[in-house]
Amino acid sequence: MHVIPKIVSSLDIETAGTGENAYIASISLASWVVKDLSFLGYCDYLIGFNDPMQTGRQRDDRVIDWWRGLGDNPPDRRAYDILNNARGNLMDGLQMVDNYLYRINKEDNLKLGEHVIFCKGPDFDPVIIQNARKQLGVRFYMPARMLDSSRTAERVESCLQMPAVDRVKLGKVSPYNEIIDHISVCDAIFESFQGARMYNTLMALSGAGLDDYMMVAPHEKD
Repeated sequence: MHVIPKIVSSLDIETAGTGENAYIASISLASWVVKDLSFLGYCDYLIGFNDPMQTGRQRDDRVIDWWRGLGDNPPDRRAYDILNNARGNLMDGLQMVDNYLYRINKEDNLKLGEHVIFCKGPDFDPVIIQNARKQLGVRFYMPARMLDSSRTAERVESCLQMPAVDRVKLGKVSPYNEIIDHISVCDAIFESFQGARMYNTLMALSGAGLDDYMMVAPHEKD
């Protein structure tokens, strides 16, 4: 039996490497309600590039150089400065993920499948998080069946000819007052809204929720 999602969250990490054992520089989650596209909130943990707990985790010089502004399409300088000045640790970041997901699932009494996790790449972010958990001996809380790809949402948007997400209006809920690429909390806010909007639109189009499902998120109203 398929369960209709009620909450869409996004897990986003920034790394200093590309493998499953990549060094993790930040971890963020953000969540939206599918039914009315209201914003539930976010959690954000900045580790930075100097975590002694990750001494053995993979770093790639090309990725480090990219963070510093070299190569093609480098990140906004603000994204690098935020991570370069952070002094967190991996264990606290993983604990934050557990606490956040547990709280939302418990407060909303969600069944498996009612809380969906969107990722830019389900074969990247969750794989690296799972690897880190295994390395530190931390249980893997997040059920794999909850994972979706934001790339699927992009394809649905194209098929339905949906307008692009308004990044300026979405910035109202960002701690930086705008959506800045490669800042993990900003990416998580964007990707989770994209996923929630997809499910919201599909439910409305199904005929089962034309009156119940809103097509415009509260933060987008004038």
